[in-house]
Amino acid sequence: MENQTLNPQVSEQPSSKASNNKKKSSKVSNIFIILLIIVGAGGYLVYNFFFVKKPVISINGYEITMSTSLQDLYDNGFILCTSTGKELKSSAAEKFKGKTLDYNYYDVGIKREGSSYAALTGVSVKLGNFSTTEKSINDCTMYSIQYIPFDQDKYEDIKVLVMGESFKGEDIDSAAAKIKKAGFPFKEKEIDEFVSEFKAGKDSRLYEVNGKNRFEVNSNAGKFKDDSAIYSISFTNDATVKFER
Repeated sequence: MENQTLNPQVSEQPSSKASNNKKKSSKVSNIFIILLIIVGAGGYLVYNFFFVKKPVISINGYEITMSTSLQDLYDNGFILCTSTGKELKSSAAEKFKGKTLDYNYYDVGIKREGSSYAALTGVSVKLGNFSTTEKSINDCTMYSIQYIPFDQDKYEDIKVLVMGESFKGEDIDSAAAKIKKAGFPFKEKEIDEFVSEFKAGKDSRLYEVNGKNRFEVNSNAGKFKDDSAIYSISFTNDATVKFER
Protein backbone atom coordinates (compact mmCIF):
# COMPACT_ATOMS: atom_id res chain seq x y z
CA MET A 1 0.00 0.00 0.00
CA GLU A 2 2.85 2.32 0.83
CA ASN A 3 4.27 1.84 -2.60
CA GLN A 4 0.91 2.60 -4.08
CA THR A 5 0.65 5.90 -2.15
CA LEU A 6 4.23 6.90 -2.92
CA ASN A 7 4.16 6.13 -6.62
CA PRO A 8 1.81 8.98 -7.55
CA GLN A 9 3.96 11.42 -5.55
CA VAL A 10 7.13 10.22 -7.21
CA SER A 11 5.52 10.44 -10.63
CA GLU A 12 4.06 13.90 -10.04
CA GLN A 13 7.41 15.55 -9.36
CA PRO A 14 9.08 14.61 -12.64
CA SER A 15 5.81 15.35 -14.44
CA SER A 16 5.86 18.93 -13.18
CA LYS A 17 9.48 19.34 -14.24
CA ALA A 18 8.77 17.79 -17.61
CA SER A 19 5.88 20.19 -18.10
CA ASN A 20 8.09 23.17 -17.31
CA ASN A 21 10.78 21.83 -19.61
CA LYS A 22 8.21 21.43 -22.39
CA LYS A 23 7.07 25.03 -21.93
CA LYS A 24 10.66 26.26 -22.03
CA SER A 25 11.37 24.09 -25.05
CA SER A 26 8.24 25.41 -26.75
CA LYS A 27 9.27 29.03 -26.10
CA VAL A 28 12.77 28.37 -27.42
CA SER A 29 11.30 26.71 -30.52
CA ASN A 30 8.97 29.66 -31.11
CA ILE A 31 11.82 32.13 -30.74
CA PHE A 32 13.96 30.04 -33.09
CA ILE A 33 11.16 29.93 -35.69
CA ILE A 34 10.69 33.71 -35.42
CA LEU A 35 14.43 34.24 -35.84
CA LEU A 36 14.44 31.96 -38.90
CA ILE A 37 11.57 33.97 -40.42
CA ILE A 38 13.38 37.26 -39.75
CA VAL A 39 16.68 35.94 -41.15
CA GLY A 40 14.86 34.44 -44.14
CA ALA A 41 13.03 37.69 -44.86
CA GLY A 42 16.26 39.64 -44.47
CA GLY A 43 18.06 37.21 -46.76
CA TYR A 44 15.32 37.55 -49.36
CA LEU A 45 15.60 41.35 -49.26
CA VAL A 46 19.38 41.18 -49.51
CA TYR A 47 19.15 38.72 -52.41
CA ASN A 48 16.67 40.95 -54.23
CA PHE A 49 18.77 44.05 -53.62
CA PHE A 50 22.12 42.63 -54.69
CA PHE A 51 21.43 39.73 -57.04
CA VAL A 52 18.05 40.24 -58.75
CA LYS A 53 18.44 42.55 -61.72
CA LYS A 54 15.72 45.11 -62.38
CA PRO A 55 14.83 45.21 -66.08
CA VAL A 56 14.53 48.75 -67.38
CA ILE A 57 14.41 50.41 -70.79
CA SER A 58 14.39 54.20 -70.94
CA ILE A 59 13.19 56.42 -73.77
CA ASN A 60 14.50 59.97 -73.57
CA GLY A 61 15.03 59.55 -69.84
CA TYR A 62 11.66 58.01 -69.02
CA GLU A 63 12.11 54.54 -67.52
CA ILE A 64 9.81 51.70 -68.51
CA THR A 65 9.88 48.83 -66.00
CA MET A 66 7.76 45.72 -65.54
CA SER A 67 5.48 47.68 -63.18
CA THR A 68 4.84 50.51 -65.67
CA SER A 69 1.18 50.69 -66.72
CA LEU A 70 -0.24 51.62 -70.10
CA GLN A 71 -1.67 54.75 -68.48
CA ASP A 72 1.85 55.67 -67.31
CA LEU A 73 3.00 55.57 -70.93
CA TYR A 74 0.10 57.78 -72.02
CA ASP A 75 0.75 60.24 -69.18
CA ASN A 76 4.37 60.62 -70.29
CA GLY A 77 3.62 61.43 -73.92
CA PHE A 78 3.90 57.99 -75.51
CA ILE A 79 1.35 56.11 -77.60
CA LEU A 80 0.92 52.55 -78.79
CA CYS A 81 1.10 52.14 -82.56
CA THR A 82 1.59 49.73 -85.42
CA SER A 83 4.99 48.99 -86.92
CA THR A 84 4.33 51.81 -89.40
CA GLY A 85 3.59 54.36 -86.67
CA LYS A 86 -0.21 54.41 -86.96
CA GLU A 87 -1.73 55.09 -83.54
CA LEU A 88 -3.63 52.33 -81.73
CA LYS A 89 -6.13 53.83 -79.35
CA SER A 90 -7.32 52.00 -76.27
CA SER A 91 -10.38 52.74 -74.16
CA ALA A 92 -10.40 52.69 -70.37
CA ALA A 93 -13.70 50.84 -70.76
CA GLU A 94 -11.85 47.91 -72.30
CA LYS A 95 -11.33 45.32 -69.58
CA PHE A 96 -8.79 42.58 -68.89
CA LYS A 97 -9.95 39.68 -66.75
CA GLY A 98 -7.80 38.70 -63.76
CA LYS A 99 -4.61 36.79 -64.62
CA THR A 100 -4.82 37.57 -68.32
CA LEU A 101 -2.03 38.23 -70.81
CA ASP A 102 -2.03 39.80 -74.25
CA TYR A 103 0.60 38.02 -76.33
CA ASN A 104 0.74 40.75 -79.00
CA TYR A 105 3.61 43.22 -79.10
CA TYR A 106 2.60 46.88 -79.54
CA ASP A 107 5.13 49.48 -80.67
CA VAL A 108 5.75 52.45 -78.39
CA GLY A 109 5.78 55.66 -80.40
CA ILE A 110 6.17 59.42 -79.93
CA LYS A 111 3.69 61.71 -81.64
CA ARG A 112 5.11 64.10 -84.22
CA GLU A 113 3.65 67.54 -84.84
CA GLY A 114 2.18 67.87 -88.31
CA SER A 115 2.21 64.11 -88.88
CA SER A 116 -0.48 61.50 -88.45
CA TYR A 117 2.21 58.89 -87.78
CA ALA A 118 4.33 58.52 -84.67
CA ALA A 119 8.10 58.24 -84.51
CA LEU A 120 9.09 54.69 -83.66
CA THR A 121 11.34 54.17 -80.65
CA GLY A 122 12.24 50.55 -81.36
CA VAL A 123 10.57 49.65 -78.06
CA SER A 124 7.48 47.42 -78.01
CA VAL A 125 5.46 46.01 -75.12
CA LYS A 126 3.04 43.23 -74.19
CA LEU A 127 0.43 43.91 -71.52
CA GLY A 128 -0.83 41.76 -68.67
CA ASN A 129 -3.19 41.82 -65.71
CA PHE A 130 -1.37 39.96 -62.94
CA SER A 131 -4.03 40.55 -60.29
CA THR A 132 -6.98 38.26 -59.63
CA THR A 133 -9.56 40.97 -60.33
CA GLU A 134 -10.68 42.60 -63.57
CA LYS A 135 -8.85 45.77 -64.65
CA SER A 136 -9.09 48.45 -67.28
CA ILE A 137 -6.56 47.85 -70.07
CA ASN A 138 -5.00 51.21 -69.18
CA ASP A 139 -4.18 49.89 -65.69
CA CYS A 140 -2.46 46.76 -67.00
CA THR A 141 1.31 46.56 -66.62
CA MET A 142 4.12 45.11 -68.67
CA TYR A 143 4.16 41.40 -69.42
CA SER A 144 7.12 41.91 -71.77
CA ILE A 145 9.30 44.82 -72.91
CA GLN A 146 11.39 44.52 -76.07
CA TYR A 147 13.89 46.74 -77.86
CA ILE A 148 14.89 46.23 -81.49
CA PRO A 149 17.53 48.78 -82.61
CA PHE A 150 16.68 48.08 -86.25
CA ASP A 151 13.12 49.38 -85.66
CA GLN A 152 14.18 52.65 -84.06
CA ASP A 153 13.61 55.66 -86.29
CA LYS A 154 16.77 57.65 -86.93
CA TYR A 155 15.74 60.82 -85.15
CA GLU A 156 18.48 62.48 -83.14
CA ASP A 157 16.03 63.36 -80.36
CA ILE A 158 15.13 59.72 -79.66
CA LYS A 159 17.51 58.13 -77.18
CA VAL A 160 16.89 54.59 -75.95
CA LEU A 161 18.91 53.00 -73.15
CA VAL A 162 18.64 49.38 -72.03
CA MET A 163 19.82 48.85 -68.45
CA GLY A 164 21.50 52.25 -68.77
CA GLU A 165 23.36 51.46 -72.02
CA SER A 166 22.83 52.36 -75.68
CA PHE A 167 22.94 49.45 -78.16
CA LYS A 168 21.98 51.32 -81.32
CA GLY A 169 24.78 51.06 -83.89
CA GLU A 170 27.10 49.06 -81.63
CA ASP A 171 29.33 46.31 -83.05
CA ILE A 172 29.42 42.93 -81.32
CA ASP A 173 32.50 43.60 -79.15
CA SER A 174 31.16 46.93 -77.94
CA ALA A 175 27.71 45.43 -77.33
CA ALA A 176 29.20 42.56 -75.32
CA ALA A 177 31.19 44.99 -73.19
CA LYS A 178 28.03 46.96 -72.49
CA ILE A 179 26.09 43.80 -71.59
CA LYS A 180 28.75 43.01 -69.00
CA LYS A 181 28.88 46.59 -67.72
CA ALA A 182 25.08 46.89 -67.44
CA GLY A 183 24.93 43.88 -65.14
CA PHE A 184 22.79 41.53 -67.20
CA PRO A 185 22.48 38.18 -65.35
CA PHE A 186 24.63 36.29 -67.86
CA LYS A 187 27.91 34.53 -67.10
CA GLU A 188 30.99 36.01 -68.73
CA LYS A 189 31.68 32.70 -70.47
CA GLU A 190 28.17 32.78 -72.00
CA ILE A 191 28.71 36.31 -73.30
CA ASP A 192 32.06 35.33 -74.83
CA GLU A 193 30.41 32.34 -76.59
CA PHE A 194 27.67 34.68 -77.80
CA VAL A 195 30.33 36.87 -79.43
CA SER A 196 32.17 33.90 -80.97
CA GLU A 197 28.99 32.52 -82.53
CA PHE A 198 28.14 35.93 -83.97
CA LYS A 199 31.59 36.27 -85.53
CA ALA A 200 31.17 32.81 -87.03
CA GLY A 201 28.01 34.05 -88.76
CA LYS A 202 25.66 32.03 -86.56
CA ASP A 203 22.51 33.14 -84.78
CA SER A 204 23.40 33.64 -81.14
CA ARG A 205 21.28 34.15 -78.07
CA LEU A 206 21.72 34.93 -74.38
CA TYR A 207 18.95 33.73 -72.10
CA GLU A 208 18.53 33.72 -68.32
CA VAL A 209 15.71 33.80 -65.76
CA ASN A 210 16.57 36.11 -62.88
CA GLY A 211 14.06 36.62 -60.09
CA LYS A 212 10.65 36.80 -61.76
CA ASN A 213 11.94 37.96 -65.12
CA ARG A 214 13.42 36.37 -68.23
CA PHE A 215 16.31 38.26 -69.85
CA GLU A 216 17.01 37.57 -73.53
CA VAL A 217 19.44 39.04 -76.06
CA ASN A 218 19.52 38.02 -79.73
CA SER A 219 22.21 38.96 -82.23
CA ASN A 220 21.63 40.43 -85.67
CA ALA A 221 24.11 38.07 -87.36
CA GLY A 222 24.05 40.12 -90.55
CA LYS A 223 20.45 39.28 -91.44
CA PHE A 224 19.33 42.90 -91.47
CA LYS A 225 20.99 45.86 -93.15
CA ASP A 226 21.66 47.63 -89.91
CA ASP A 227 24.87 48.54 -88.13
CA SER A 228 23.67 47.16 -84.78
CA ALA A 229 25.08 43.74 -83.84
CA ILE A 230 22.18 43.25 -81.44
CA TYR A 231 18.87 42.37 -83.06
CA SER A 232 16.69 42.39 -79.94
CA ILE A 233 16.77 42.67 -76.16
CA SER A 234 13.71 41.64 -74.19
CA PHE A 235 12.51 41.27 -70.62
CA THR A 236 9.52 39.04 -69.91
CA ASN A 237 7.65 38.29 -66.70
CA ASP A 238 8.34 34.59 -66.27
CA ALA A 239 4.90 33.93 -64.76
CA THR A 240 4.34 30.51 -63.22
CA VAL A 241 0.57 30.82 -62.93
CA LYS A 242 -1.74 29.88 -65.76
CA PHE A 243 -2.87 32.89 -67.74
CA GLU A 244 -5.45 33.33 -70.43
CA ARG A 245 -4.94 35.04 -73.74
